[in-house]
Amino acid sequence: MRSNDLAKLSPWGPEKKLKWFLNQPVHRSYHDDVLVRLEALKKSAGSSLKVEQYGKLTINPEKFPLFAVRTATPSLSKPNILITGGVHGYETSGVKGALLFLENHIAKYSEHFNFVVAPCVSPWSWETINRLDPVMENPNREFKPQGKAEESLFLMSYLSELGIEFDGHIDLHETTNSDKVFLPEEYSKNGLELHAKDIYIPDGFYLIGTEGGVRAGLEKSMMDAVAKVTHIAPADERGMILDTPLTTEGVIHSSIPGLCAEMTTAVKKLGAYTTEMYPDSPKFNGMSVGEVEATCAKAQVACVVGALEFWVQTTA
Repeated sequence: MRSNDLAKLSPWGPEKKLKWFLNQPVHRSYHDDVLVRLEALKKSAGSSLKVEQYGKLTINPEKFPLFAVRTATPSLSKPNILITGGVHGYETSGVKGALLFLENHIAKYSEHFNFVVAPCVSPWSWETINRLDPVMENPNREFKPQGKAEESLFLMSYLSELGIEFDGHIDLHETTNSDKVFLPEEYSKNGLELHAKDIYIPDGFYLIGTEGGVRAGLEKSMMDAVAKVTHIAPADERGMILDTPLTTEGVIHSSIPGLCAEMTTAVKKLGAYTTEMYPDSPKFNGMSVGEVEATCAKAQVACVVGALEFWVQTTA
């Protein structure tokens, strides 16, 4: 449903946003889930990778330092690849997939690429399992010069200071059943009325590419790799996902201002994509929460590896 078809409401003011913030309980630990694993990675990777802080959230600077992992000594002859996770903190497999890639795969592919990986862009939202940040901004709409989410601005500033022109970028996301709560809340905050019944959630993994940047071979490589781990979201009876025609099985192309996947030069080079994993599929019935999370993280990694394998063959 297009936003201009929605009923108008009064946007939320500061008092209502503050009330929302004060009612957000902590569900998990950024320190235990992310920082501990990054500290272990720092020790195991030795001098090959650099784990560095690029900012800290205003809401609690000591609790929420922001970290990225990058190739310690990048080569001018290698393509530069950016991987981001946790832009939306509630999307679990984005964070776990980025960490899994760092722990199990980056060493192999560092032979061919320079990497920058930001595994958890929105740590407060990770802990409270939220789509929005502490001031109710959506970081994945704020990767732009006048952005209002500090999570987005910190990462943009860090990448700018590195002075890297990125060749490829994969931003790891999920589409979950909780979108039927989070999306109406976000729309209401912005002064629009969206009903849960109007929200369609594809059952399976799908990819969103930047508009006009169709790369059929790359997209097939990514989706073939994912299909070995989990199921691909089918098109509807019109051959679409989210009202958008498919370019490859499970792949659509669109453009929304301020998306993380559109903020670098990768859009016009090897490619930039947003993954969407569906952890609430009925096809996972009978699996434990841990098993589902592990499968979803592996699917995210499979997509990244599928892209890297294609790029190894085409950029050699």
